[in-house]
Amino acid sequence: MSHIRFGDSSVVATSVDEEYRLFEDLERSRRALRATIAEAACDPTRHVGRFVLVQRVERNAAGELHQAWDDEAQRFVAVRTVDGVGALTRDAQRALETATLLRHPGILAPLPGGFGVAPDGRLFVAMEIAPGRTLEPRRGESARREPRQAATIVLDLARALGYAQGLGLVHGALHPASVIVNSHGQARLIDWGVAEAEAGSPTRRSHLQARLERRGCAAPELTEGEAGDPLTDVYGLGALLLLLAGGKTPAQLTPEAEDPDPCLPPTLEPVVRRCLEADPTRRYPSPVILARDLERWLNGERPAATTPLGVRLGRLTRRVHRAFVEVCASTRIAATAAASQRT
Repeated sequence: MSHIRFGDSSVVATSVDEEYRLFEDLERSRRALRATIAEAACDPTRHVGRFVLVQRVERNAAGELHQAWDDEAQRFVAVRTVDGVGALTRDAQRALETATLLRHPGILAPLPGGFGVAPDGRLFVAMEIAPGRTLEPRRGESARREPRQAATIVLDLARALGYAQGLGLVHGALHPASVIVNSHGQARLIDWGVAEAEAGSPTRRSHLQARLERRGCAAPELTEGEAGDPLTDVYGLGALLLLLAGGKTPAQLTPEAEDPDPCLPPTLEPVVRRCLEADPTRRYPSPVILARDLERWLNGERPAATTPLGVRLGRLTRRVHRAFVEVCASTRIAATAAASQRT
């Protein structure tokens, strides 16, 4: 854009300095971007399928998350890589193909044709770039959040899983690193089909199991990292809710027969415990039912999951007994003090 100044003997066109600098900066950025992509493309180890891994964004227990260039679509995408998976089994191939059909605001699905195994044995799964970061806490950080925020995140995930399970697809490896949360608190699930791919590799099965166990997200019925079912996803949701709202893993949760866990709101505790039942048939039958209970809790209503009457009576009895013991102890101390004063 320019303006015209009429002089005595000529017409002079002068550019607006600010706009000129803006276009110049944009052109420099384009040149730098092209140079970065070209440099990455010269490294054979950065090629996975049709994608060039330009920059590593995050490395965690689930693998690496990269910013990558899709030469076919001429755009940037996000690519998850997992080492040592090897060839895809038929089940893993089918799971990844089905996952590309997922369309839900709580899901970052693989791009069509955006998955496979690189020559070096790395599994790669490409998806659209989304703002935010995974729930995996960085060094020195805590995963804990305010209970309502934690419940809202898990509600988003439960709705997404309910939709996916309606299409016959389970996630199988719910874990903080498989959830991306943006600055508005909206959660989206990634790594669809990755658990099935890892379960098909003898080497990766133990890695998958260890990863889930470290965060307490491994349902008791899972062995050696095999892919799960809808009820294992419910367990994973409960483990994430406990981690976010209480800062604990299931192994650290106060036993139900004892006192209520002080790290959880009393009305949210039964929801967490029902998700984490050792017997799968006693959990919520699906993520959809769990989502309804979380909605009730967020709306200030009482969730359908409640602490059993026998457990509540047992807790009340123990509290009364402890109070009685404390009163008796205080009475004895007072009596002893009074007797010492008389003597």
